Amino acid sequence: MQIIGHRGVMGLAPENTLEGFELAVKRDVDVIEFDVRLTRDGELVVSHDADLERLAGQKSKIRKMTLNEVRATTRLDGSQYCSLDQALDCINTRKIINIEIKEPECVDAIKAAIEKHPKCSIMISSFILGELVKVHDRMPNIPVALLRRWVPLVSKRAIAKSGIKFFGMKRIICRRWTIRRAHKQGLITYAYTTDNARVLARLERWGLDLIVRNQP
Repeated sequence: MQIIGHRGVMGLAPENTLEGFELAVKRDVDVIEFDVRLTRDGELVVSHDADLERLAGQKSKIRKMTLNEVRATTRLDGSQYCSLDQALDCINTRKIINIEIKEPECVDAIKAAIEKHPKCSIMISSFILGELVKVHDRMPNIPVALLRRWVPLVSKRAIAKSGIKFFGMKRIICRRWTIRRAHKQGLITYAYTTDNARVLARLERWGLDLIVRNQP
């Protein structure tokens, strides 16, 4: 079972930061996952949240800020936000990169960034099926992952429409039968997020392909 580092390795370093990505490269991970959101000036910043409140103590919305404004913000732990371009420059070819789309209208900016980093090995994930359809239409060679929180199934129609290759499930809905069903549909499976040794062993016995971890 392969390992996806969650937001870099957020249990060991500040989440979604260049520092975290560097540490993730050094750890025993196969894939580094991070989230992207669109700024007011059409750039992509690496952030899970839509605003800066949790990490920086500011209620500012990323959509209403420029990339430079977000990057100039110092978080409560002293870390900094980074752009998608910076993240791709940092990780480069050292690990597979999983870019999670958190909101609509990101695909064109992601495509532009990927084109500037042609050697990076990239997959794109999202809960938003419509965004994965756009990815499949505009970047057909990039593998995509559909994420699910509560519904542990994916239809044949959705697979055909979006070219889904991976199926990512919240750990509590990841069961032996959901893994088997996804495998029968030709999908590679992963679950998020756990570092519990007993749970990891059980998921591996069930045949899960990858697991998202905070402290690999």
